[in-house]
Amino acid sequence: MPYPLENRFEFFWIHHHIILDGWSTALILGDIARLYDAYRAGEACQLEPPRPYGDFVSWFRRRDPERAKAFWKRQLAGFKNVTSICENFSRPRGVGSNSFMRTKELTWEAGLTRTLQAFARRHQLTLSTIVHGAWALCYRYPGMGGCVVGSTMSGRPAELEGSHRMVGLFINVSCPSGSKFARRPRCEWLQSLQRLWQKSGNTNSRAGCIIQEWSEIRNAHLFESIFDI
Repeated sequence: MPYPLENRFEFFWIHHHIILDGWSTALILGDIARLYDAYRAGEACQLEPPRPYGDFVSWFRRRDPERAKAFWKRQLAGFKNVTSICENFSRPRGVGSNSFMRTKELTWEAGLTRTLQAFARRHQLTLSTIVHGAWALCYRYPGMGGCVVGSTMSGRPAELEGSHRMVGLFINVSCPSGSKFARRPRCEWLQSLQRLWQKSGNTNSRAGCIIQEWSEIRNAHLFESIFDI
């Protein structure tokens, strides 16, 4: 609610994270800003009505779970153990497996960004694919034939018209980074990753915990890291 403070108003808005995702929050705040600007200008404001969230629920219920199950069983076939990058690093003394965490911040120069953008255009890749692939390669060490890395997905199906304007909870964690390393040029491998993620788009509405039930990994998490870009 607005709170007056010396001719100013501070707006506090609190909601539970299970109600809205970041995309939806931006939509609502955008509408609030447009209404406020119109109010200050003394003008009427007609907002575009969003498509009801219930339409997404109906769409999801019509999806064939067997199709998603078959897809993920093919992609995760052969992964019998969780992919761990921590085996490559020494843990600080006295730190257990559940509390081992480090933070590393990197700053790229503008020249490197331009180089990556040029590489992406030349090979018809997205920057997201390149960075995802680079992280996946961190798991490549002797005896490791592939890796499974979690990734946050918008969860808004492109085939559902108007989903980009829906308000609700869509964001999901899936594992489109499940990939077997192949002896091929890096750009070809990245292109294959991108095709895999595009194919998995229609199945990413399934939660990671459901996808794990379709894998061969037992008594452990399907992935130990989640990539958010």
